Amino acid sequence: MVIAEVTFLRPEDGGRKSTPTLNVGRYMPHIVVQSSEVREAIVDNDRVCRELYQGVRFMHGPTDYRLGEAVRVELDLMYFPDHGYDNVIPGATFTIREGWTIVGFGRVQSRSEPTPNSA
Repeated sequence: MVIAEVTFLRPEDGGRKSTPTLNVGRYMPHIVVQSSEVREAIVDNDRVCRELYQGVRFMHGPTDYRLGEAVRVELDLMYFPDHGYDNVIPGATFTIREGWTIVGFGRVQSRSEPTPNSA
């Protein structure tokens, strides 16, 4: 699990028209670890995006917040351990993606590895 502070962009800043639901595990965008100032995907001339998209699921967060407001959330690293998320570490900044669209940004506050299930 990752604890992060995230901000969803307002529509006039290129972001969402409404706030996503952050606390039921249904919002599953990608993150790209990079400067939180980035506002466009890097796409080659052949229309291929070469950035490292990493799937996350929003598990816990506020139910009442506004676009443009920083909120604290809990993220599930959806493909761990098959994908190690090696660069998703405390202090790392990232953008939140819905396809090629950057809808928000954030900073990792902490990360804990899930404990293996004992049989």
